[in-house]
Amino acid sequence: MNREKRLLQDGEYENPQWAMAVEEAVLKTVADGVVPDTLRFWRNMAIIIGRFQCPKNEVNLEHCLRYKVAVVRRFSGGGTVYQDSGNLNFSIYMRTSSGIATFSKALNEVGKAVVTSLNDLGILAELNDRGVYVRGKKICGLAGTILREAILIHGCLLVDSNVKALYSSLNLKQEGIRRKFTLSRPSEVTTVRNELGKEISINEIEKTLTKFFGKTFQCTFIPGTVTSNEFELAKKLYDQKYSRLQWYLISCKDCPEREKDVPVLKELMLPKATKFSGK
Repeated sequence: MNREKRLLQDGEYENPQWAMAVEEAVLKTVADGVVPDTLRFWRNMAIIIGRFQCPKNEVNLEHCLRYKVAVVRRFSGGGTVYQDSGNLNFSIYMRTSSGIATFSKALNEVGKAVVTSLNDLGILAELNDRGVYVRGKKICGLAGTILREAILIHGCLLVDSNVKALYSSLNLKQEGIRRKFTLSRPSEVTTVRNELGKEISINEIEKTLTKFFGKTFQCTFIPGTVTSNEFELAKKLYDQKYSRLQWYLISCKDCPEREKDVPVLKELMLPKATKFSGK
């Protein structure tokens, strides 16, 4: 069995829709077996809602409109995530033939690797309910999906996030809830910096996570790049899916307030997704 896996360190994206297109493109190529299992690190500025969620349920629309916070729908299920440059997103794409045969096992193994990484940094963490917690406060959320013979687990680790902006951007009181949709479970949060009482670089966090993901999955992650095929697939997904209003309305087909929400959702599709702009 090949124990060398690919490491993608994408840095920060200016266009969160493009970041989502890359996420799905990499999963599809891993599922097709044309690229190795992959660990990806990336960041962006946006509110990311789950595949089956209603934006109005999850997002403080007035705040996001006022401060031009993008709202992006991802292709996996789960709850809503606030992301800024102080968050580190990680994604692990693996074929079931690599030895992790079920989604629940993959989710658990990834969670344990995050817990071990935080412990190594001096933070006592624990895995609970699809997330990692410190003293009862959430520090990392986890979600994922399965595509054919491949499993994706992705997470968002709060390193030095703007917690005030997080609380302001989300509909934590869940007022005006539309019950037919998947709902997030609001939690009090904390950050790596708050727990350590000092600054820590994103680069150091990436190194630590890479080390313990490697130990967990008994492999070595070798730095690589997105292939030309993945880039072209990501561009197609961006043009035909993530840059289009229809994708944001995909869970809103039967909602009686759909038409009222359309102008708001158009404004929240930031940056203006009229043309591919890469990172």
